[in-house]
Amino acid sequence: MDAGAGRSVEYAQLPPGEYRFEVQIGRQGLWNPQPAELGLRVAPFYWQTWWFRSLAVLLLVSAVAGFMKLMERRRMRQVMAEIERGRAVNAERSRIARDLHDSLGAGLTQVNVLAESLDQANSPSAPAVRLKDRLRSLATELDNAVWITNPAFDHLPAVCDYMVSHAVGFLKDAGIACELDLPPRLPADTISAEARQHLFQAVKETLTNVVRHAGATRVYFTLTVDEDCVRVIIRDNGRGFDQEAAAGKGRHGLGSLRERLGMIGGGAVISSPPTGTTVELLMPRHSVPPAPRRQE
Repeated sequence: MDAGAGRSVEYAQLPPGEYRFEVQIGRQGLWNPQPAELGLRVAPFYWQTWWFRSLAVLLLVSAVAGFMKLMERRRMRQVMAEIERGRAVNAERSRIARDLHDSLGAGLTQVNVLAESLDQANSPSAPAVRLKDRLRSLATELDNAVWITNPAFDHLPAVCDYMVSHAVGFLKDAGIACELDLPPRLPADTISAEARQHLFQAVKETLTNVVRHAGATRVYFTLTVDEDCVRVIIRDNGRGFDQEAAAGKGRHGLGSLRERLGMIGGGAVISSPPTGTTVELLMPRHSVPPAPRRQE
């Protein structure tokens, strides 16, 4: 660097480090043969030191780790709060189920006993028969309500057992044979009360339609569980029906099946060839998380 006639020189923004400053003076083209030397050391600012940078990295890592731990704790608190809310809801559902069973169930049993005593004391009459039938129907509805409410049955095997038991008993009372095709083992999926209610009501409505309208003598009840969904197939050997004609007459039962199962992400497929009707009810498995393993 030619300093000209000046007696000072400036070097801006030198990085920290060791330097050797050399000065060579000349006049009229003649230069001294030996430059003057001066060793220099530019000290770093504190933020340029290795210990400061290491400390900054350590603090940054600690801050990120602390933030992640804080978020994890917050998430765990939310999960625990959700679990506690679920336990509170299940406890309330259990209480309602017990109250329904103990109070209304006992009351219906007493009324049924009184009706039978009246029936035995007097000759059977049409009102007494209707009363007994109505009491039996109310007892069944109460049993269904208790089952739907009780959280002890929020798993797939209990749902399937109850649906099969209802189908066999309901069809037997109607004088219709029922053939079952069930898997040997069912996965222990947890099913919400809403999902099992909609699935059971869809099965119940389908069987009611068979008894009322199909004129069938046999029903084939098939249950399958694959990777994606639970599938209930109800097929009868009845007279069949025209879906378009039924819709034109204002019968909305088939549409309500699709609407009911659609609320839980499922659906209904209905086919009716010249003879017989097949109703396929679908409930997705991905909407129900797997049940936690129970410790014996």
